[in-house]
Amino acid sequence: MSEREAVILGALLHDIGKFMQRAEVPLSEQSKGMENIICPVYKGIYSHKHVLWTNEFFEKYFPSDLLKRSRVDIGNLACYHHRPETPLQWIIAEADRLSSGMDRKSFEEYEISVQNEDFISSRLIPIFEEVELTEEKGEYRYRYDITELNFAEDKIFPRLKSEMETDEKKSKGSKEGYQQLWSKFKDEFLRIPSYMNFNLYLSALVSLLEKFTWCIPSSSYKTMPDIPLYDHLISTTAIATALY
Repeated sequence: MSEREAVILGALLHDIGKFMQRAEVPLSEQSKGMENIICPVYKGIYSHKHVLWTNEFFEKYFPSDLLKRSRVDIGNLACYHHRPETPLQWIIAEADRLSSGMDRKSFEEYEISVQNEDFISSRLIPIFEEVELTEEKGEYRYRYDITELNFAEDKIFPRLKSEMETDEKKSKGSKEGYQQLWSKFKDEFLRIPSYMNFNLYLSALVSLLEKFTWCIPSSSYKTMPDIPLYDHLISTTAIATALY
């Protein structure tokens, strides 16, 4: 695997930890011990802890034969995007920041009352909520369920947030919804043949990420959760490839 290909995979999977963190996947002691190495410090405490789960993903799930075939440590590139040191780490860090800068809009700008939602309960806001036919700014009423990409009518279309909150049986915005989604993703990821050439492996991985991360907000802390994690991963990868 070339250096360029390693950068592509590192960028594509740099935020896979956000998925795992929301599903509350247990961390190994090795990943926990990385806190003072890969997590930035904000106001005296470690922040952006999703990178610990990104480290866990590469330690536990990413094919070891692919790691051995790479000229550089792919997991290292992915995990250090908030505390970059090497030129290749900086490429992914810069790509992540550029992608985030283009994507994320502040709560203050839109004056929407979703600040009380945490990163697990926050759900993706449909882009069509931006369409206004009157001068008055309405409330953001619709959200997507946490579910794999499925073109069934009750899956692909957003639902009223109020309906989700009262419908406990169908509501999948909780950690249980993420745990079910992560379990399916993990099983399908482990079935991707790692002996395939790079382009085929990348194509399979991209399809899998679209299937399972299309509905996950890429960010929900002091930002409007209207960008899917999948879109952020793809745009970061495209920018990182161009920078390389």
